[in-house]
Order: sequence, then C-alpha cells, then structure tokens
Amino acid sequence: MTIKVKNLNFAYHQKDIFKDVNFSLPTGSFTLLTGSNGSGKSTLLKLIAHLLPAGKAIVRPKNWTMIFQDPTSHFVMPTALEELIFSLENLTISSTLAKKRLPK
Repeated sequence: MTIKVKNLNFAYHQKDIFKDVNFSLPTGSFTLLTGSNGSGKSTLLKLIAHLLPAGKAIVRPKNWTMIFQDPTSHFVMPTALEELIFSLENLTISSTLAKKRLPK
C-alpha cells in the first residue's frame, strides 16, 4: 500500500509548518528526506507515523515504521528479531508466543 498525503495542513504555535502538502510514496520505494535544521523533516515523519495529529490527510499501511537517525542508540538488543521479542515481552507477551507471532 502506498503512503498518501493529501491536503496536509499543520501549524505549531500558530505558525504554519505545512499548508496543502500533497505527495505519495509507492510501496517498496526508498525515499530520502533532506532539508536544513528546523525545516520540518521530523515533524513530517511524526505526522506520517501518527505521532502528531494529521486528521485524514495521511493514509499509510499499518506495518509502516520509522527508523531513527541513529538506531544503535535506541535499540537494546543485538538483532532486530531479539528487539521485537523484547518489545513484545514488555507488553507482557511471553517470548515463546512472541517468537510464534513473528515472521521467520
């Protein structure tokens, strides 16, 4: 499923950050988001991730994720699979059940 942004408007402290922004990111694509400090890159990603309210302006698949600039400073386990199991254990899901739920 494609990520679609349609007529996105967002203001912060009564200052428009985005006004009528439209774009789509096709499934399987890799996109580089660049810009100077304070230009809204992180805000846009937070809107896409639904960490900030965007109303119905953003449609994305449920399995969409965001990787931080320095993922090694945010993860505690040595592999992605172990990190996912650790996260599920923190939601009180046993490691046995977590391993069954995760793709191999």
